[in-house]
Amino acid sequence: MDADRVAGGEADTIGKGMGARFLRTVLAALVLAFGFLIPAAGTATAAPACYGQSCYGQDPNAMGCTGIETLDSFEHPSRLVKVELRRSYGCNAAWVRYTNPHGHTGAVYTKSLSTAGMATRKNLAAYPNESGRTAMVSFSETVIGCYAFYIDSVGWNTTCTKSF
Repeated sequence: MDADRVAGGEADTIGKGMGARFLRTVLAALVLAFGFLIPAAGTATAAPACYGQSCYGQDPNAMGCTGIETLDSFEHPSRLVKVELRRSYGCNAAWVRYTNPHGHTGAVYTKSLSTAGMATRKNLAAYPNESGRTAMVSFSETVIGCYAFYIDSVGWNTTCTKSF
Protein backbone atom coordinates (compact mmCIF):
# COMPACT_ATOMS: atom_id res chain seq x y z
CA MET A 1 0.00 0.00 0.00
CA ASP A 2 2.92 2.37 0.64
CA ALA A 3 4.12 1.78 -2.88
CA ASP A 4 0.66 2.67 -4.16
CA ARG A 5 0.61 5.95 -2.23
CA VAL A 6 4.02 6.93 -3.54
CA ALA A 7 3.14 5.84 -7.03
CA GLY A 8 -0.20 7.65 -6.77
CA GLY A 9 -0.67 11.37 -6.37
CA GLU A 10 1.00 11.72 -2.94
CA ALA A 11 4.57 11.72 -4.25
CA ASP A 12 3.75 14.78 -6.38
CA THR A 13 2.31 16.57 -3.34
CA ILE A 14 5.43 15.82 -1.27
CA GLY A 15 7.66 17.04 -4.10
CA LYS A 16 5.70 20.26 -4.50
CA GLY A 17 5.76 20.85 -0.76
CA MET A 18 9.53 20.41 -0.62
CA GLY A 19 10.00 22.72 -3.59
CA ALA A 20 7.82 25.39 -2.02
CA ARG A 21 9.69 25.06 1.28
CA PHE A 22 13.01 25.41 -0.55
CA LEU A 23 11.73 28.49 -2.38
CA ARG A 24 10.52 30.07 0.90
CA THR A 25 13.90 29.35 2.50
CA VAL A 26 15.79 30.95 -0.40
CA LEU A 27 13.50 34.01 -0.37
CA ALA A 28 13.90 34.39 3.40
CA ALA A 29 17.69 34.20 3.04
CA LEU A 30 17.62 36.88 0.30
CA VAL A 31 15.46 39.19 2.41
CA LEU A 32 17.82 38.75 5.35
CA ALA A 33 20.87 39.31 3.19
CA PHE A 34 19.60 42.28 1.18
CA GLY A 35 16.71 43.66 3.23
CA PHE A 36 18.81 46.61 4.39
CA LEU A 37 18.65 47.96 0.84
CA ILE A 38 14.89 48.46 1.10
CA PRO A 39 14.06 51.45 3.33
CA ALA A 40 11.53 50.82 6.05
CA ALA A 41 8.27 52.74 5.90
CA GLY A 42 8.52 56.15 7.54
CA THR A 43 12.33 56.27 7.77
CA ALA A 44 12.98 58.47 4.75
CA THR A 45 13.83 62.05 5.60
CA ALA A 46 12.09 64.75 3.64
CA ALA A 47 14.14 67.21 1.65
CA PRO A 48 14.42 70.67 3.24
CA ALA A 49 11.76 73.15 2.17
CA CYS A 50 14.34 75.81 1.21
CA TYR A 51 17.93 76.16 0.02
CA GLY A 52 20.32 79.13 0.07
CA GLN A 53 18.62 82.45 -0.71
CA SER A 54 15.12 80.94 -0.47
CA CYS A 55 15.81 80.26 3.24
CA TYR A 56 16.16 83.97 4.05
CA GLY A 57 13.91 84.86 6.97
CA GLN A 58 12.76 81.26 7.49
CA ASP A 59 12.88 79.14 10.66
CA PRO A 60 15.47 76.31 10.35
CA ASN A 61 13.31 73.80 12.24
CA ALA A 62 10.16 74.56 10.27
CA MET A 63 12.10 74.22 6.99
CA GLY A 64 13.52 70.80 7.94
CA CYS A 65 17.15 71.92 7.72
CA THR A 66 19.56 69.05 8.38
CA GLY A 67 23.31 68.51 8.65
CA ILE A 68 23.63 71.16 11.36
CA GLU A 69 26.98 72.24 12.74
CA THR A 70 28.01 75.00 15.15
CA LEU A 71 30.63 77.10 13.35
CA ASP A 72 31.60 79.36 16.27
CA SER A 73 30.21 80.43 19.63
CA PHE A 74 30.87 82.79 22.51
CA GLU A 75 29.42 83.69 25.87
CA HIS A 76 29.30 87.40 26.63
CA PRO A 77 31.57 87.90 29.68
CA SER A 78 29.29 90.15 31.73
CA ARG A 79 25.82 89.27 30.42
CA LEU A 80 26.43 85.51 30.04
CA VAL A 81 24.29 85.38 26.90
CA LYS A 82 25.58 82.48 24.80
CA VAL A 83 25.56 82.88 21.01
CA GLU A 84 26.16 80.05 18.53
CA LEU A 85 26.52 80.65 14.79
CA ARG A 86 24.99 77.55 13.20
CA ARG A 87 24.92 76.22 9.67
CA SER A 88 22.82 73.66 7.85
CA TYR A 89 24.44 71.80 4.98
CA GLY A 90 21.02 70.58 3.84
CA CYS A 91 19.68 74.15 3.52
CA ASN A 92 22.98 75.96 2.86
CA ALA A 93 21.89 78.57 5.40
CA ALA A 94 23.06 80.01 8.73
CA TRP A 95 21.40 81.37 11.88
CA VAL A 96 22.13 82.19 15.52
CA ARG A 97 20.98 80.00 18.39
CA TYR A 98 21.14 81.73 21.76
CA THR A 99 20.59 81.13 25.46
CA ASN A 100 19.94 83.95 27.91
CA PRO A 101 20.12 82.40 31.39
CA HIS A 102 19.76 85.64 33.38
CA GLY A 103 17.14 87.39 31.25
CA HIS A 104 19.20 90.30 29.93
CA THR A 105 17.94 92.71 27.28
CA GLY A 106 19.45 93.13 23.85
CA ALA A 107 19.26 91.46 20.46
CA VAL A 108 20.96 88.67 18.56
CA TYR A 109 21.34 88.69 14.82
CA THR A 110 22.77 86.78 11.90
CA LYS A 111 24.25 88.95 9.18
CA SER A 112 25.56 88.38 5.69
CA LEU A 113 28.72 90.41 5.07
CA SER A 114 28.06 90.68 1.36
CA THR A 115 27.23 93.91 -0.39
CA ALA A 116 23.53 93.21 0.18
CA GLY A 117 24.13 93.00 3.95
CA MET A 118 21.02 90.87 4.62
CA ALA A 119 20.43 90.25 8.34
CA THR A 120 17.90 88.56 10.59
CA ARG A 121 17.39 89.88 14.10
CA LYS A 122 15.72 88.58 17.25
CA ASN A 123 15.08 90.85 20.23
CA LEU A 124 15.63 89.11 23.54
CA ALA A 125 12.46 88.76 25.56
CA ALA A 126 14.51 89.37 28.74
CA TYR A 127 13.24 86.54 30.91
CA PRO A 128 15.48 84.03 32.71
CA ASN A 129 16.45 80.86 30.81
CA GLU A 130 15.25 82.25 27.50
CA SER A 131 16.54 80.47 24.41
CA GLY A 132 15.77 80.68 20.74
CA ARG A 133 17.16 81.38 17.30
CA THR A 134 17.13 83.96 14.59
CA ALA A 135 15.69 83.30 11.18
CA MET A 136 18.15 82.16 8.51
CA VAL A 137 20.38 83.88 5.97
CA SER A 138 22.03 82.20 2.99
CA PHE A 139 25.39 80.59 3.65
CA SER A 140 26.52 81.22 0.08
CA GLU A 141 28.01 84.47 1.41
CA THR A 142 30.19 85.26 4.45
CA VAL A 143 28.13 85.41 7.67
CA ILE A 144 28.55 86.38 11.35
CA GLY A 145 26.42 85.98 14.47
CA CYS A 146 26.21 88.80 17.03
CA TYR A 147 24.78 89.86 20.37
CA ALA A 148 24.16 93.58 20.97
CA PHE A 149 22.84 95.49 23.94
CA TYR A 150 22.51 99.15 24.84
CA ILE A 151 24.16 100.89 27.81
CA ASP A 152 22.90 104.43 28.46
CA SER A 153 26.29 105.99 29.16
CA VAL A 154 28.15 104.10 26.41
CA GLY A 155 25.74 103.24 23.59
CA TRP A 156 25.55 99.94 21.74
CA ASN A 157 27.89 97.17 22.81
CA THR A 158 28.21 94.45 20.15
CA THR A 159 30.11 91.17 20.25
CA CYS A 160 30.24 88.86 17.21
CA THR A 161 31.48 85.43 16.20
CA LYS A 162 34.23 84.94 13.66
CA SER A 163 33.02 85.30 10.08
CA PHE A 164 32.52 82.24 7.90
